[in-house]
Amino acid sequence: MVEISAAAVKELREKTQAGMMDCKKALQETAGNFDAAIKWLREKGLSAAAKRSDRAASEGLIDVKFNDDRTAAVVFELNSETDFVARNDKFRSLLNQLLDQTLARQPKDIAELETQTFIGDESKKVADLITDAIAVIGENIIARRFALFQADSGNLLESYVHNGRIGVLVELAGQPDSELAKNIAMHIAAANPAPQYLDRLAVSPEHLQSEQDIYRTQILQDEKNTNKPANIIEKIIDGKVNKFYQDVCLLEQAYIRDPDKTIKDILPAGVSITRFARLELGA
Repeated sequence: MVEISAAAVKELREKTQAGMMDCKKALQETAGNFDAAIKWLREKGLSAAAKRSDRAASEGLIDVKFNDDRTAAVVFELNSETDFVARNDKFRSLLNQLLDQTLARQPKDIAELETQTFIGDESKKVADLITDAIAVIGENIIARRFALFQADSGNLLESYVHNGRIGVLVELAGQPDSELAKNIAMHIAAANPAPQYLDRLAVSPEHLQSEQDIYRTQILQDEKNTNKPANIIEKIIDGKVNKFYQDVCLLEQAYIRDPDKTIKDILPAGVSITRFARLELGA
């Protein structure tokens, strides 16, 4: 049997973050071949990772990244089981790799992303990268979702991330200044209720109909409305629908920094918001 030095075990442990005894056994099983020992540990780790993959991953981290000329940006949510792991350097490194991958290869969704060849190692798929991290970190990790924006010519992309738990991207047209864009991104992050749509036209007919049905039922169940004519009932419903729009449509929300104005009010002439994305951890 090849004699395994303490220094070799230490180096392998630092490289893989596996246990000391596991590293020693890996070197013994591979006759001291360092690369083969890493592979041996990885194979063993994969078995452990498979067991972890069924565990709930409801913590994690959200971050944003731009390309060099800020014409493209991605906001990405990566989930872990605990907040402790979400603050781990290896977890943050994995998120950064996924941000780079998404910007470079522009997948349409997580399923496509995970099947792509990893830009940092052409021998791996992105799914392998995540599985390797599960094996090393020791918790289930899930690439949950992302929003990728490619700005139209002349448009401005801006972002805001709040404590790694809320991430926002927003795109503005009409030569807006960056301070305005940043303030709008901060509003989107902080607004309660959070905006779901840009404007009334973006609200799905199904969602609107559902709200109207709820309001009508609530009103008709109230005894004080029993003898009110139908046109009055409809006016009450219209009032509630308008309040609904003010809650869920970004352009109609009261601006957090000046509640007497709406987001639409603070936009200079010729400036418009074309789209936004808001990810909240676990939401």
